[in-house]
Amino acid sequence: MDHELARAFDHPTRAEIVDALAGGTATPRQLAAALGQGLSTISYHVTMLHQFRCIAVAKTERHRGAIEREYELVPPASTGYIPRQHVPPPLRDYASGAVLQQIMDSGVTALAAGTLDARDDSHLMCLSFAFDEQGWSEADELVRDTRTRLAAILARSTSRLAKTKEPGTPTTVVLANFESAREGRGNGHA
Repeated sequence: MDHELARAFDHPTRAEIVDALAGGTATPRQLAAALGQGLSTISYHVTMLHQFRCIAVAKTERHRGAIEREYELVPPASTGYIPRQHVPPPLRDYASGAVLQQIMDSGVTALAAGTLDARDDSHLMCLSFAFDEQGWSEADELVRDTRTRLAAILARSTSRLAKTKEPGTPTTVVLANFESAREGRGNGHA
């Protein structure tokens, strides 16, 4: 996913298009006018963004004998792990919203199935802190290290499951480290 996203945004015009679509839908003609670029250039980059599934056709209609398409941003269903600095700013809210929705869906589904609290070794907590910059950096490093360790655990587990032909235990792990809204800041209350 990192490579695909990088390819989708390897040209600055594509980021400009995504930024323009952050406010709603637009046709390539409207985007060309708004961005001050030629229609053929914008159409090419819109096609690329559509192929990378960053945008989708919102509406199609005939206009002066031609088919005109309006495009909209598409929040990724699952971003996997993409370092935020590689996600164009206009897509960050969409990507974050999609991940939060996926977390909620997984939690609600597990709760309804009775598996959320079925194991004694399950964990569910939300901690809020106030960090200085060094504390923020240390927490960020912890999340990154944990992601790396989880990838290694998954690789070893997948190998063992392949040998035993067992299905494995469906598991959801959520890692997050984000700046809370000022009102929600606390001192480590769980």
